[in-house]
Amino acid sequence: MNTLGFDARTAGNHEFSYGSPYLQELASRLDHPMLAGNIVSSATGQPVLPGYTMVALPNGMKAGVIGVTTPVSAAMGSQDVEYRDAITATQALVDEVTGQGADLVIGLVHLGDQGSDMTSLKVADAVTGMNLIVDGHSHSTLPQGRLQNGTLIVQTGEFGRNLGVVDLGIVDGKVTSATARLVSRSEMANAPEKPATKAAVDAFRVVSDAYFATPIGSTSVLLEGTRDIVRTQETALGNMFADAISAATGAEITLLPAGYVGGRMTPGPITRGDVLTLSRAPTAITKKVFTGAELLRILNAQYASYPTPSGSFAQVSGLSVVLDPAGATSKSKVHRVQVAGKPLDPNASYTVATTTGVASGFAGTVLAEYPGVAEMLSDHIAAHSPVAPVVEGRITRRTSDGPTVPTGPGGTGGPGPSQTPSPSTASITPSPSPEPAPTSAGPTGSADDRGASGRLAATGSGGPLLASLLAGVGILVGLLLLASARRRRKDLGKR
Repeated sequence: MNTLGFDARTAGNHEFSYGSPYLQELASRLDHPMLAGNIVSSATGQPVLPGYTMVALPNGMKAGVIGVTTPVSAAMGSQDVEYRDAITATQALVDEVTGQGADLVIGLVHLGDQGSDMTSLKVADAVTGMNLIVDGHSHSTLPQGRLQNGTLIVQTGEFGRNLGVVDLGIVDGKVTSATARLVSRSEMANAPEKPATKAAVDAFRVVSDAYFATPIGSTSVLLEGTRDIVRTQETALGNMFADAISAATGAEITLLPAGYVGGRMTPGPITRGDVLTLSRAPTAITKKVFTGAELLRILNAQYASYPTPSGSFAQVSGLSVVLDPAGATSKSKVHRVQVAGKPLDPNASYTVATTTGVASGFAGTVLAEYPGVAEMLSDHIAAHSPVAPVVEGRITRRTSDGPTVPTGPGGTGGPGPSQTPSPSTASITPSPSPEPAPTSAGPTGSADDRGASGRLAATGSGGPLLASLLAGVGILVGLLLLASARRRRKDLGKR
C-alpha cells in the first residue's frame, strides 16, 4: 500500500478482524492515515483511529477528508471497541474540518448503499457540508455515481475491477459540478506496472505462493459457498465448517454466520489457500452459555432477513431449525427448533460457539475465546480427508400448507427440494422472548470484502480539479496471521 501514493484510506469491517490493537499496529506502518472516526474504545470512548485528515492541494486549496465505517466493524473480533452512529460522527467531522478551513469535504465511508442499519444514502440525506462521498462495503458498481440529496456518491464495485475518477468543477473556491466515471481493468491493460509495487508483491509471493499451494487434504463432494446460496440455505460446506468449530471448541451448538463462509470447490485436493477462501474472513470465536430463550433470540436475529440473502444467515451444528419465510416480523422467522433431537427448552442452558461479534450482542456466560476459524476448518479437513459433508435437513423452511421442506440443495449428498426433510425438524415451537432481537453482527460484504481505501489526488490549478479515487483494496497476510492464531490458541489452552 505504501508504494501506491494514497493520501488517506478508511478502515473497512475486515480491518478489525484481528482486533483493534493489531489494526493500530498495521496502521502505524502506513505512510498515510487510516481513518475511522466512529469506532471508539470501549474503555475510553475515544476513536481508535483518526477521524479525518487535511490534504493541501496544488492550487492552494485544502481538502478535508473524513472517514467513517460500518456498524459491522465493531463486531469483527474487536471486543474492546464500539460503534458510534455514522450520521452523528460524520456531521461532527464535517464541522471540524470546515472549521479548520477546508475548501471542500470528501467522505471516505465504508457503509454501502444497501442494508437496514446504516448506509451512505442515509448519511447523504442527513449530513450537510459534504461535496463527495467515496463509498464501499456493498461492492456496488456506480458507473456515473449517484446523486443523493445534492451529494455525489461514488463506488467502484469489487476485486479491483475498476478505478473511479471524479471531476470536480470549482469556481471562486466553490464546488459547482461533480461528475464520475469508471476506468475498467481492461482499459488499463496497457498501463505500465509501478516498479516499487511489483517488487513488493513479488517479494511477498515468493513466500506466500508456496505456503498457500500446500495441500492439507481433499474433498470427495462439492463444497458450496457461493454467496446467494450459503446465505439462504443449508449447505454441505456450512455443515462441515460448523461441525469443525463444534469439535474445536467442545460446544453443543455452533452458529456460524454465512458471511464467514465462501468459495466453491469441486472434488479434489484442498490447499491452505483454499481454506482461506472457504473460511472467507477471519474472526474470533466465543464459547458461551445461553438459555434456550436467549438462543431463540439469537436465531431470530440471525435469520431476520430470511429469505433475502444475508451474511448473518447461520449455518449450524448441533441443532435443527425450521424457518418461516412468511414470518410477520424479524422475531418470528424461526418456526421450530430442536437440539439433539429434543425441542428447545427456553429454561435450559446450552453451550454455544459463535463468532465473537454475535456472542457479544446477547446475555450469557463466556466460557472460552478462540482466535480464529480458519485453523479450526484446516484441522478438521486434515483429520477427515477426504471430507464428504452432506446436506441433511438441519435448516428447513415451513410451507404455506404446513409441511417443511429443505431450504435448498446447497451441495451434494443432501435432500433435494422435493424430498422429505429429516424427522429432527419436527418439534414444538418454544415461546419467544418478549425482548426485541438485537441487530445481527455478521459481515455483510461480498466474498473479498477485505476493507476499503481511498485516494484524493489533485492536479492543476485555476480549472477543474481531478480527484482520482480508488476503493476496495485489500491485503491477505494469512501466513503470518494463521501462525499467530495457532500460537494464541495454544496459549489459551494452557491458560
